[in-house]
Amino acid sequence: IGAGLWGVENAITPPAPQDGDCYANRPADDMMFPRTLSEAAMRLDRSTAARAIFDDTFIDTFVEMRRYEVAAYEAHVSPWEISRYMEVV
Repeated sequence: IGAGLWGVENAITPPAPQDGDCYANRPADDMMFPRTLSEAAMRLDRSTAARAIFDDTFIDTFVEMRRYEVAAYEAHVSPWEISRYMEVV
């Protein structure tokens, strides 16, 4: 509801309807879903719409929590990495 209201208040024009197979057409880079949690956090951090809807305090806190999660995940050594690189050592 907040995003829709923000769009109305800011006179955002939705993109034109797509004809044919939407899966065959690659969307513009800024319209694609983020592929990682890190990318999603970065995009949320830069979103003026999200900041207008939720406010800076919420967005800053939420983004920082996601960055913490990414750092914790990246510190983890996966079973694949262990099996792949133990043979090298």
